[in-house]
Amino acid sequence: MRKSSLTLINAAAPAPDFKPPPGFPRPAVALYRDICAHLHAGGRFHHTDTALVAQYVRCLWEADRARTLVEDQGMVIDGSQGPKAHPLIAVVNQCRATATKIASGLGLGPMHRARIAAPVDGGAQDGQGWHASGAQR
Repeated sequence: MRKSSLTLINAAAPAPDFKPPPGFPRPAVALYRDICAHLHAGGRFHHTDTALVAQYVRCLWEADRARTLVEDQGMVIDGSQGPKAHPLIAVVNQCRATATKIASGLGLGPMHRARIAAPVDGGAQDGQGWHASGAQR
C-alpha cells in the first residue's frame, strides 16, 4: 500500500494586527496586543471586544502607576486634620476591582476560562502586569 503524499497545513488566517485606540498608553500596547491575540487564538474574540480589552489594560496600567506613586510617597500622607491614608490607594483598589470584572467578562482567568469552557493556550493571562510583555516602565 502506498503512503499518501498529502500534507495537512493550518489554513487559519494569521491574527490581525491589533491596534490600540488613539492616545493609549505606549507602555501598555504590548499587553493590549497580547490579550487580543490570546482571545483571537481561542476563538473568543470579536472586533467589539477591543474597547473592553483596552479598558482592562488601562485599568491595570493605571493601578500600577498609582501603586508606584504610593510606594514613592508612602501609604500615609499629611492631611488638614492629621495623617490619613494616601488617596491613590483607593484608585489602586478601584482599578483592580474593575479589571477583575472585565477579566471575568473576557474569560481571562482560570476560573473564568473554566466557566466558559475555553481552551487554555498559554497566552497573556490576568495577574501579569502590563510590563510583563516586554514593555518598560
